[in-house]
Amino acid sequence: MRNYIWKTKDGKLINVDDMDVNHLRNSLKMCIRHLEIIYAKLNHVQKPKPKVQVNGEIASEHADAYEVYKATGHDIFNDSDEHFDEWGI
Repeated sequence: MRNYIWKTKDGKLINVDDMDVNHLRNSLKMCIRHLEIIYAKLNHVQKPKPKVQVNGEIASEHADAYEVYKATGHDIFNDSDEHFDEWGI
């Protein structure tokens, strides 16, 4: 079993198995506070994109092609037929 070491704010190293309950509780609370800060920063950076409604067949095809491009890097409108030979199609 792996030994987990906790570093206190004064630089002391403690094996987590040797920590008393109060120290474990306070360490857990500190970890939770840090995670909350990280989540808040991530949510601030990654704002949800507005939903776009696509109307029309051509627009829908281009939107689908863009999703394929984002997922695979393959541009189905501009790539030449040489890729089809590579894939055996």
